[in-house]
Amino acid sequence: MGLHTSAKNISKSSTHISSLYPDQYIELTYSKLSTFLWGRVQIFTLVLCTAFSLSLLATDVTIENIRVVNRDDVLQTPISVIFDLKWENAWNNAKNHDAIWVFVKFGTAYDNHAKLNSTGHKVLQNRISSAPNPIIEVDKNGIGCLIYPSTTYRGNQNFKLQIVLDTTSQKINYSKLNGLSVHAIEMVYIPKGDFTLGSPDAAAIKRASLYQSDSEGNPNGLITISSEAAIAVEAKEGAMYYWSEETLYNGDQKGPIPAEFPKGHDAF
Repeated sequence: MGLHTSAKNISKSSTHISSLYPDQYIELTYSKLSTFLWGRVQIFTLVLCTAFSLSLLATDVTIENIRVVNRDDVLQTPISVIFDLKWENAWNNAKNHDAIWVFVKFGTAYDNHAKLNSTGHKVLQNRISSAPNPIIEVDKNGIGCLIYPSTTYRGNQNFKLQIVLDTTSQKINYSKLNGLSVHAIEMVYIPKGDFTLGSPDAAAIKRASLYQSDSEGNPNGLITISSEAAIAVEAKEGAMYYWSEETLYNGDQKGPIPAEFPKGHDAF
């Protein structure tokens, strides 16, 4: 199965520096909105929606009031980022759930990712009393974290979060923190399940649509993907095959698609 979702990447275009000393915080303000697409991340997927698909609009993911804090004596943590995160229509049920992918970028010429620490993150404030505190799940490479409801839930989310930066595997200096930004993308967990490929439409088949082959390479129905096993691609009974009346689009018509290549059957 698959779900469409939408994404917003919200970045701040102006920066206010409250102190020139590294043991103070840097306050940043938000004003610029852009659209982002991030591919497959661990067990989540993302499909960017078009502006005219009104039923699939983003749920107003917003990040505000960003502060970079380096006060061991106050917060008892290494350098961290404090910000407000809110979005509408969050959910977590027995089948799947949404999540917000949050990542941080340094204020440098190349906007490099700021790696996150594996532990130490905090929910400083949950502004919706009926909402559970979120799970903060850091990517194994530290380039971002997934934030999602920890229990069964349907409704809005509004948190003040503290995300700790990794100070052991990256060098952090004042110039990197000056202009640091935080970004958010809504994502959806896709559970494990069978699905079909191809189209029964004759016009599509003439234009290289995938189909299940008979013994001579002719269409014999759609293809069911029921595992992550390798898929044969050839003119053979039960194999995946394709053909186009335009020779240019026929490719080599060979396989297989290896087991290592993700098919989308297992959860992601």
